[in-house]
Amino acid sequence: MSTLTPYFGNSSGTSRNGLDRLFEDVLGDFALYAPTRTRTRVSRKGPATNVSETEAGYEISVVAPGLKKTDFNVTLEDSLLSVSYENKPEDAHVLSQSAFKHSWEAPQGVAQEDVTAKYDAGILKVVVSKPDSQQVEAATIKVS
Repeated sequence: MSTLTPYFGNSSGTSRNGLDRLFEDVLGDFALYAPTRTRTRVSRKGPATNVSETEAGYEISVVAPGLKKTDFNVTLEDSLLSVSYENKPEDAHVLSQSAFKHSWEAPQGVAQEDVTAKYDAGILKVVVSKPDSQQVEAATIKVS
């Protein structure tokens, strides 16, 4: 069975802590998605994210109020789905800036057409359809 699993590589600038690795190594997918095959992440360095599996595919929700859809970058490259944003203040006197990046390993065969993204009411929702074929290409997904 193909799954959408969190990617903890160096590209996101973060790594799993030892306890997370231990449970994921010992329990496998059960640790990531039990009991409802839904996982919510709350990070000190980023917004809450929720990943759920449906019959048709996967839904990723990222809670990011106060942003514009143009702040987001959703990419699919070599079966690595990444969601990121960078919010730069328009006022030069404001010193706050926020940035976030999180990646998931998508099932083999997921193509650009299989991924949609929509930002509404402060939540970015990315939907990944389960693949029908093994064709894989790098792509940037437009956020609507």
